Amino acid sequence: YLLSRRRIWPAVITGLLFAIHPMHVESVAWVSERKDVLYTFFFLAGLIAYLKYLEDEKIWKLGIALLLFLFSCLSKAMAVPFPLILLLIDYFLRRRFSWRLLIEKIPFLIIALIIGLMSVYLQSTSAINKFETFTLYQRIMHASYGFITYILKFLNPSGLSAFYPYPAITTTGLLPFSFRIAPYICLIIFGLLLWGSTRKAEIPRALVFGILFYFLTIALVLQFLSVGKAIMADRYTYIPYLGLAFIPGMVADHYIHRKSSLKFIGFGLVAVTLIMSIIFSFMTYERTKMWKDDITLWSDAIQKYPDGRLNFIYEKRAKEYLDKEQYELALADYQAITSNDPRNDNALESIGRIYGKYYHDLGKSVENLLKAYAVNPKNPSVLKSLGVATGMKGDLPRSLDYLLQAYEIDNTDTILVKNISATYRYMGNPAKALEFEKLAGSVK
Repeated sequence: YLLSRRRIWPAVITGLLFAIHPMHVESVAWVSERKDVLYTFFFLAGLIAYLKYLEDEKIWKLGIALLLFLFSCLSKAMAVPFPLILLLIDYFLRRRFSWRLLIEKIPFLIIALIIGLMSVYLQSTSAINKFETFTLYQRIMHASYGFITYILKFLNPSGLSAFYPYPAITTTGLLPFSFRIAPYICLIIFGLLLWGSTRKAEIPRALVFGILFYFLTIALVLQFLSVGKAIMADRYTYIPYLGLAFIPGMVADHYIHRKSSLKFIGFGLVAVTLIMSIIFSFMTYERTKMWKDDITLWSDAIQKYPDGRLNFIYEKRAKEYLDKEQYELALADYQAITSNDPRNDNALESIGRIYGKYYHDLGKSVENLLKAYAVNPKNPSVLKSLGVATGMKGDLPRSLDYLLQAYEIDNTDTILVKNISATYRYMGNPAKALEFEKLAGSVK
């Protein structure tokens, strides 16, 4: 409302699309993403404070904007583009360039730099993938694909998922065509933006502002610097979509207030927005149902990507099934993993444990555990499970061998040490049993 100089249609359309867009369900329904809602609150409050500052340039209002920006950064590091958005606002409101305009942004840039570097450092130890994981051209394709796809999902938010895996490589060793064409589409878009920036009319300026607002606030998560296993996430659009929603609001208002016959364009945009809002409201309501619990959420993701790229999602769902004592469904998920990846030793071990612990079928249990052992003979969890299973079958020498192999890899497991002690006792070696019994007491 303030940005458009107190026009009602840009405020209504932007606010409506922001409030009910299906892509925003993740940020609201997932309790861990309260930080999205929190950082957005401070981010928008900071922009309001800056717009108030521009009315009379009283420095204390700029100080409030700076404080709110700091709060936004402390809520989530995605707030760091804030200083660039301030410069974008200066452009949109035709603020005359001066050194003061740049100097007043320096405190914001310092905070953004500190928070940004801290975030990269903290994530570099775990979340950020090694740069050599993807080539430079692949990274450009990933980022371009995300940039385009988020725009498409703004218009048509179908096929939403709690997880979007990286693309499967084609049989020719290339990324899918949609990834290869994306950089060229981006070049066309930025070419149009460059042209629009030379126009003085209101609509090109609003278009440039909206697209750049979207780009600057989403650029950090376009996976050029690869973070985690997902190439996209619905929650990343929480603030960026404000830029895209602002464009139809400004266009509608522009034509509604024209005296010519082109008023129908403005009212047509309002009508289209209302229709989209009704559809989006239904889609948003349906999407919230997917966040009922972990099983519902992961089942939806697997349904969207059944091609084997979500093996770790199958594992998450299988663990939930085990917690709910739905052993048959858990077994089916682990078998799906091994069907996609026959050399997944952890899944093979889980199958063996389910057969042994819940179905009391030691034959199938040992069979699958041996498959896991053949894949990775240094997996201590597999060795422990094999030791227990072969021991229960009465093959104590083999059981002891597996347990001792596990002990060589991990000598900090109290239960493992006690199992070794008990096995020695059953084999008639009380001295060794006592030795490991004492070791069990010293293991923390």
